[in-house]
Amino acid sequence: MTTKIEKLKWGLASAVPDHATSAWGARAIVDQLGHVDLSVPGRTDRAGSTRIFDLLDEQFPADVMISTVRQLLQSGDLDTRRGRFTVLYEKFDEPDLHVVADTRGSGGYLYVAAWTRAA
Repeated sequence: MTTKIEKLKWGLASAVPDHATSAWGARAIVDQLGHVDLSVPGRTDRAGSTRIFDLLDEQFPADVMISTVRQLLQSGDLDTRRGRFTVLYEKFDEPDLHVVADTRGSGGYLYVAAWTRAA
């Protein structure tokens, strides 16, 4: 039986399923032109094991995440004025990794969550 991890304090916590073993969340600063700042001090959180950091580094590193978000903002697929749940990355094979985001129509924030079921 898997122990349930704590809920993330930052990021898109509602997207993280109960069966996740590790999760990371962030509230990034963004604009519609494609500016992305994922490294806002005090606005990131982790729950469960540190394995999530290894998986992100291996499968969906920060530079690729930023580039993906920038393209989605510039194309209008992510909109700072209209919320829309967006899948940034998904891998279902072991070890799985899921990364999602939503601006929630905040006008300048992007709420991000990543999680895995890997031990």
